[in-house]
Amino acid sequence: MAKSNRVHFGNESKARDFARCEGGKFHENKGNTEKPFTVSFQKESNQRNEDFGSDINGNGTDWHTSEDL
Repeated sequence: MAKSNRVHFGNESKARDFARCEGGKFHENKGNTEKPFTVSFQKESNQRNEDFGSDINGNGTDWHTSEDL
């Protein structure tokens, strides 16, 4: 079963790159000045969510910066 996920970004370029990679939809949140970009995407429920924060530990994907945390 697919689960709907949303990830918020403070950087438009990173949000668009993430949307392309995940096959998601890019959205601009006009009312949010801190993280004005969101990517919505579907993910199978049996997939693990470990890549999203792995850069904090110095490995994995590099989607998040200190600005995005």
